[in-house]
Amino acid sequence: MGQPSAKEQALLSCPDKPNCVSSLFTTGQHAINPLNLQGQSTVAIRTRLLNWLHKQPGATVVEEDKTVLKAEFRSRVFGFIDDLILIIEPDGRVDVSSASRTGYYDFGVNRKRVEALRASLHTTTDQ
Repeated sequence: MGQPSAKEQALLSCPDKPNCVSSLFTTGQHAINPLNLQGQSTVAIRTRLLNWLHKQPGATVVEEDKTVLKAEFRSRVFGFIDDLILIIEPDGRVDVSSASRTGYYDFGVNRKRVEALRASLHTTTDQ
């Protein structure tokens, strides 16, 4: 599978706080597996990711191009913002980063978000 470019690595990096997960890391508290959607076109993957994002409470897609999607998730109670970045590779790998902008701990919210996306993509054909 392809590796993220230097620009993509910068997008996917995590601060030195436990409120972020990224597929750039293979070990440690920030590590999370990339999404694997092999056998699907970049366009199909992008469509599925956008469909999922548009259905999420508090989510706003703030930037999109052919292979990079950035979304903000605003918490209901305090309005804290988390950033989700998805980078679609030609081989069907989707590198991912989800991080809180403020605070230190996220109580696992970012990891749960990525795992919910993963589960959704693998249980339906169009989410």
